[in-house]
Amino acid sequence: MEKIKKLIIQAFKFFGLSGIGWIIDFGVFTLLTNVIHVPAGVANIISSLCGVTFVFFTSTIKTFAVKTERFSLKQKYIFYVLFEIIVILVASKCVGLLSGVFAQAEWEIVVKFAPILAKICVTPFTMLCNFIFMKILTEKI
Repeated sequence: MEKIKKLIIQAFKFFGLSGIGWIIDFGVFTLLTNVIHVPAGVANIISSLCGVTFVFFTSTIKTFAVKTERFSLKQKYIFYVLFEIIVILVASKCVGLLSGVFAQAEWEIVVKFAPILAKICVTPFTMLCNFIFMKILTEKI
């Protein structure tokens, strides 16, 4: 029971920090897509890397009990970034595809905010993948 309680607390902390990381990610994404007019998939790569870096460093300090016997924190950050590159590329492809679908909608507001709506739809899946990987990376490896 204690392990489940610890896992739930970690999940809440991680999702809270990820929420802040997502705000950073979302802000950069919105700036890139709506102000600079960068394509949604490319904007997602750039903005996601900003959010991911924030989440890694804050969650290793505030959420997880990091073990560094096998790999240093620097090495784990490299592993995390490599994992995130894969997640970001997959998520970016999904954001690009969903953005295209939303851009074909009948409602003007949906068309206007198609990239943002696509990003909102993809985010829960990326957060769950990130939590699972981060937990394994920091505490098990």
